[in-house]
Amino acid sequence: MEHDTANDDQIGLATDVLSGILLPFQMEMVTQLIEADALCIIAQGLAWQQVVGVLLRLQEVKLRSEPGKGVVLILGATEWQREALKQV
Repeated sequence: MEHDTANDDQIGLATDVLSGILLPFQMEMVTQLIEADALCIIAQGLAWQQVVGVLLRLQEVKLRSEPGKGVVLILGATEWQREALKQV
């Protein structure tokens, strides 16, 4: 399997841009989640909507260069939380 450095560059750039909206601990979560397969459980009050929003945007970048390689998100979110995610 060939490693796509262009994709890494795109994700790196997107991470840099999106890091402006995240707190340092949130950025650390995102960084760890995109570097390896992982499970992340985030409690209420930790602004999980921003973390999920960033992950979705990074996934969009990745899918442009690697169609079919997706991510699975399982969200225990209320209706208003799902609507708020659309705004992030």
